[in-house]
Amino acid sequence: MKVPSEAHIIKVLLDISREMVETRALDPLLTYAVEQCMTLFDAELGYLVLINADNTLDYRVQLAANGEEINDPEQRISRTIFSKAVNTGEPVLIISALDDPEFQNSESVVQMQLRSVLCVPLVSRAKSIGVVYLENRSADHIFTKEYIEPLRYFASQTAAVIENAILNEAMETKIAARTSQIRETNKRLELEIAERQRIEQEFISVAVERERSHILNRFIQNASHQFRTPLSVIQVSLKLLQTQYDISADDQHATQIKTQVNTVAELLNNMVLMVKLDTDGFQNTLYPIQMNELIEIMRSRWMDAINKREHRLHIALADDLPTFTGDAELLTKALDHLIINAIQYTRSKGEISITTAQQGDLIIVQVKDTGEGIPQNSQSAIFQRFFRGDEAGTTRGFGLGLSIAQLIVQLHAGSLTLESQPGQGSTFTIEIPTKH
Repeated sequence: MKVPSEAHIIKVLLDISREMVETRALDPLLTYAVEQCMTLFDAELGYLVLINADNTLDYRVQLAANGEEINDPEQRISRTIFSKAVNTGEPVLIISALDDPEFQNSESVVQMQLRSVLCVPLVSRAKSIGVVYLENRSADHIFTKEYIEPLRYFASQTAAVIENAILNEAMETKIAARTSQIRETNKRLELEIAERQRIEQEFISVAVERERSHILNRFIQNASHQFRTPLSVIQVSLKLLQTQYDISADDQHATQIKTQVNTVAELLNNMVLMVKLDTDGFQNTLYPIQMNELIEIMRSRWMDAINKREHRLHIALADDLPTFTGDAELLTKALDHLIINAIQYTRSKGEISITTAQQGDLIIVQVKDTGEGIPQNSQSAIFQRFFRGDEAGTTRGFGLGLSIAQLIVQLHAGSLTLESQPGQGSTFTIEIPTKH
């Protein structure tokens, strides 16, 4: 038996981690992950078993080395070994089951003639929710202590993915049930007189929107909490791997992991910010703001991205703009989203301009680009949450940037509007009253 090198083990685990980030369908992902671990550790049989709420077992994945699913109940895992891993929360490594003092007299070990076994619990919130279970019945001494930590790392990622999938499924079920209730209510309302129907329909629509917003906000808060823990584990694990195995900081795999983690963290931050703006509005104490000074302070943070795309940046600021009261941190985020949008959707060596002006009691800020523009049929939806003008999904994001920018401007009693022609670029205009 050829023992895989540490570098090969790390590569396989990184491949599995990448799949976990990029794949949404849970069952194919778990099957792929178990297949990879079986191949990596020379296992003849591989299982991923979850514990149901009633303590029955859900054999989510059960594979033989040839890739075929195991359907014979008699060939399933040893419950004795399974129970020890689940109860202790620690991996169980058995070099030779028939010679092991603790397990050699177990009925399942004798009946199935077990030899090499490695069972690692899936732990979430300090509770075992299942196991990853590998067997080789042809030979002893197949699995070694060196396999425990890589498989434990894989198990921790898998547990987080499963936990989040369960949360998503529960939330989708709840939304579906609530939507069904709303449809039934609408059917009853159709039987009432026209005026009452119009009034009550309006009331129901508002109630539905609030309920959906409440469910979505609660989901975002729960999901962000669940995501941050595995993200932190990945970041710490990456640093440990780079240190332990002398992996360069610009290594392709390390860079990909870091980029993906930062992307997810950025998306989570935007989602959480949207929830906070919806529920709490202004968070910080309001102070007098000078828009020109705010733009000048922020200029340097945009330059790296602008220079990377070889864009030309033009800034023209009106003299003697009055101050207004607002939240500088939130306005910074709004401007960031507009500039990032311009940089992202403008071809290399394009032009981006930022101008300020005053019209009566209004301060005007315009962000203009020479990018690809926005189709007419998409312009009415551009500020909607989760709207993606890029239907192919080639650009990252959840479609929240412009929604956040508009909401921040509206909290300052202002407006954010768009003018765009396909192929001729876009202009976003912020209007904020100096007195509100």
